[in-house]
Amino acid sequence: MGVHPGASLAPKQNPTRIRYRIVLMLFIASCFSYGDRVMLSITGIAFSKDLHLDALKLGYLLSGFSWAYVVGQLPAGGLLDRNEFMEQASCAGRCAQFWRVLPAFYRRPPRSS
Repeated sequence: MGVHPGASLAPKQNPTRIRYRIVLMLFIASCFSYGDRVMLSITGIAFSKDLHLDALKLGYLLSGFSWAYVVGQLPAGGLLDRNEFMEQASCAGRCAQFWRVLPAFYRRPPRSS
């Protein structure tokens, strides 16, 4: 009894429910990101006055959400095609967490009177 080309020698496994948890986590992360964007656009004027940002810098800040998608999505497609999904999802989660914690270390410049 020969093995057919392309046939897997590993035993057949039933699909797990982990994919639903992953989708739920992505949905929750998207909700937080959407909320951040909405609140920043609503409070942008007061926010820019408090941090002494001109219109150009506020525009850069608001467009930062879009650039994050561009920077993350372009290489992610190629990486997911070549590697295991779980490894990439784990790395993406760690990177996203790093960028979410980074603003906590921002030091506001001193106010000029």
